[in-house]
Amino acid sequence: MRMTLSKSQRQFANINNQAWYDTQYQRNIINNLIVNHELPRRRHLSATLIWSSGIPITYPEGFSIAHSDNFFTAPLIIPVYINKHNARTPNYFRVDFQYRKEYETRNGKIGSIAVGVYNASGRQNPLTLDIRPEYQPIVDDQKPSVIKGKLTKTTLFNFIPFISIGRKF
Repeated sequence: MRMTLSKSQRQFANINNQAWYDTQYQRNIINNLIVNHELPRRRHLSATLIWSSGIPITYPEGFSIAHSDNFFTAPLIIPVYINKHNARTPNYFRVDFQYRKEYETRNGKIGSIAVGVYNASGRQNPLTLDIRPEYQPIVDDQKPSVIKGKLTKTTLFNFIPFISIGRKF
């Protein structure tokens, strides 16, 4: 089992109003648990559990609309950033399992075949995060319409089964 606790921050006169902020790839907590069990007759079972906190991201505080004088041009929606790294990505979690069998080839070499599942928990860890403006009209005449950001995540796979064949030389 391995656990890492860390904190890494930066401060500049021209960035973030001279306030301290987390560095780009700073993760507060990283936990790894690896379990290997050797079975009789050259067989092995292994499990890996990985959990880590999210990394800092800069999320817009809101959006501004820039109108054009041209009738055919749509207005530009511009994100407004005030603080650097003011939010975090979701935590990362994954569990992997593997069963491996070793065997001796005809010429005396050692070979192995393994089957397993990558991300057996099926958690959809985000590959990318995208912030899209979302227009919210307000009925009251006193207040202007609001544009807020909606965070969407893109994932690839729930889990990935695999087969691996190896040979020692």
